[in-house]
Amino acid sequence: MYLTLGNIYRAKLNYPEALQYFEHSINILKKQGDIDYMDIAYNYYSVAEVYFLMQEYDKAIEIINNNIGYSSSLDKIYYYELLGAIYNIEGRYDLASEAYRKSIKFTLKLYPPNNINIAIQYLNYASFKYNIGDYEETEVFLEKAYSIISLTETEKGTNLADYYRIYGFLSLKEKN
Repeated sequence: MYLTLGNIYRAKLNYPEALQYFEHSINILKKQGDIDYMDIAYNYYSVAEVYFLMQEYDKAIEIINNNIGYSSSLDKIYYYELLGAIYNIEGRYDLASEAYRKSIKFTLKLYPPNNINIAIQYLNYASFKYNIGDYEETEVFLEKAYSIISLTETEKGTNLADYYRIYGFLSLKEKN
């Protein structure tokens, strides 16, 4: 319940209130007889995300590093995506690339081939690579994403739109 309330306040952009509810949820989980560390790590992701939104990157990184080891494979994907986004903003591109690649690795392990979640990870990485000027790598991951998207979203869809958005930017760069 407190996690849900925290999500509501996060959506309302009331980050301090959201943090209070997330922390309350975590405290309740820690007091249970059988502590479910994966569930606690899931809740801590929400805290890290709010610190990211508040641009308190050091706090977000600390929470990620303290909890990623306890998280489920699915949550690891989210943690590494968030870590990649933080390092990208901070200009730490090698660390961002490593984090995005780890999110891809966990996605490939978790989902069957040609699953749209894999394409989404490829698009995220392609977008990152485009933004730092690595157009060759952008093209490689765009192709990987498109090979999946073309099977799942043949005429419309947000992932197909994202593919064409990134591809359009890449095409403009290559012409200039």
